[in-house]
Amino acid sequence: MAVRDDLGNLCDRRIRLNFIRIAKPVIDEWAALRYAQQVFGPYGICVAQGWGGYCAALSEADAKRLRYVEGDCQSEPASEEHDLLFSIKPRLSLPSDITVYCVQGIREAPKGSYLVGRQIAGCSVHPPGRPAVMIAATNYKWVLPHELGHVLLRSAGEGFPHSTDKNNVMYGTAADITGDPPVLNKYQAEAMRRSPYCHPC
Repeated sequence: MAVRDDLGNLCDRRIRLNFIRIAKPVIDEWAALRYAQQVFGPYGICVAQGWGGYCAALSEADAKRLRYVEGDCQSEPASEEHDLLFSIKPRLSLPSDITVYCVQGIREAPKGSYLVGRQIAGCSVHPPGRPAVMIAATNYKWVLPHELGHVLLRSAGEGFPHSTDKNNVMYGTAADITGDPPVLNKYQAEAMRRSPYCHPC
């Protein structure tokens, strides 16, 4: 059954998000949700808030550990910070819901002679069967839909592709996306709609 999202887009598929706030974001959850609706709605995919969101209650030690989450964002979670973050679960959720963690900052694992990895705005690695993305508190407008795109594409068996088109939401660097809103190509839209996390309305 087709339904309309908050922006009036007619959708026959849906993804649900549950937000967990570790740090206060520059772009709040409602604005980020609206940006994701702008991207996916025209392709018949509604983006909806799940049961809601909450601020995680952390010990002082855990809050300090999660100030910057470090790890490889193109493979399975492998750092202690990832393990701690993903231990914080939504109170109520469906297996196909995608959890959005807002953290103070995200750093890639150090490479070569660098002692500290570069800071990035988002990351889509997550434990098997527990779809999630991480968003830095200082993220950009299209970071959430970009990372959601990675979750949907990977779960549809399409790997970790980026686009070379700056108008496309899957452009390699979300901060440099020029589309407003950015677009999906036919291949991307069809693949995302096949994701097990994108289910019929």
